[in-house]
Amino acid sequence: MGINVSLIQPGFVKSESFRNVYYTEKSRYAEAKGADEPYGDYYANMSPFITRLMNMSVTRPRSIAKLVLKSDPYENPPLWIPATVDACFFITLEDSCRGGFCSRYCFVGLPKVRKWDGSTRASAVLFRMKVAAVQQGLRAE
Repeated sequence: MGINVSLIQPGFVKSESFRNVYYTEKSRYAEAKGADEPYGDYYANMSPFITRLMNMSVTRPRSIAKLVLKSDPYENPPLWIPATVDACFFITLEDSCRGGFCSRYCFVGLPKVRKWDGSTRASAVLFRMKVAAVQQGLRAE
């Protein structure tokens, strides 16, 4: 007996809901100023990239909702439940690599990343490495 937790990783979903993501005042300013602000390049390049991926997705919100409802009856549910093909890909990629290699590999594939400000690039790589370490720690438990 106890509490069982599953983390449903939705991946990219054909929906406009991602447009409702809350931006802080600083992040809105950085996106508007672009390369002149820390992380400005990140916002300027990632927002259109994410929009494209969401619009290209074949997964609909209804299928994610069905998956959430189906995952409830498990007695011992898996920790990570991928909801889309791309989520399966990223979970498999992270599971097959160690030491932050996958995070660095995925990062260099981001749009126009080589033109991003050096401090932004270094910060983003460190951030992704920290996320990967946390994900690996959660999966190990």
